[in-house]
Amino acid sequence: MKVTRFQAKAALLQAGLLDDIQVAIDASEDPLIGLAWSEAGFERLNPFVMQMQAAIELTDDQLDNLFDAATGVV
Repeated sequence: MKVTRFQAKAALLQAGLLDDIQVAIDASEDPLIGLAWSEAGFERLNPFVMQMQAAIELTDDQLDNLFDAATGVV
């Protein structure tokens, strides 16, 4: 499943997780994390997505639900 950057950020905002992700990105020592966040679309099984999933302690079901919500954002 793939969503645009806007769709992902909108779903995170609606779920109350946008600030948590930003904190995790800011805390990361990997400069590619910030680049991926600011430039890329998001695929469910992308290593960046999975790294952020772990950073904010989301279950697979919670992440799947976020992606489902994101696909509904126009």
